[in-house]
Amino acid sequence: MAWIAGTLFAQGVGIGLVVAPMTTEMMAALPPRYTGAGAAINAAARPVGSTLGVAVLGSVLATAYRGAVRPELSDLPPGPREKALDSAEAARAVARSLNRPELLAAADRAYLHAMYVTAAWTALLSLAGAVLVIGYFRPRPSTTGAGSGYGAAPSSNRAHRG
Repeated sequence: MAWIAGTLFAQGVGIGLVVAPMTTEMMAALPPRYTGAGAAINAAARPVGSTLGVAVLGSVLATAYRGAVRPELSDLPPGPREKALDSAEAARAVARSLNRPELLAAADRAYLHAMYVTAAWTALLSLAGAVLVIGYFRPRPSTTGAGSGYGAAPSSNRAHRG
């Protein structure tokens, strides 16, 4: 559990260190008359990205759980087996209804395994994101004076000036 807590702490610190500079650079790259639209896009991108992240990592968790618990369910009849594959809580309900304490323990082990797999994937994806941010947003001299020069595009490549 300490490994998961450490991973979540590192992600929180990373997000805290990245969000403000990324928002600043995005807004600095826009002409003043487009800052409202830029702020709206930035505000909408966060929950959309979070929702997609939860969906992807939820799928990783469910897949890892099913893979870990499936061998423990081989001697169950098809109906209870399929129900137990749905979730750890469903497996616990099946175990209680069939008076199978070993299935309770198997569901717990499979769920913990799935949490570790999901945490590992989250850490790898976060590391990949960090590498992209570090690789792309290096300080560069600003030719226009706008922004801090982190990843700012040259003035000829800036957003539409309309």
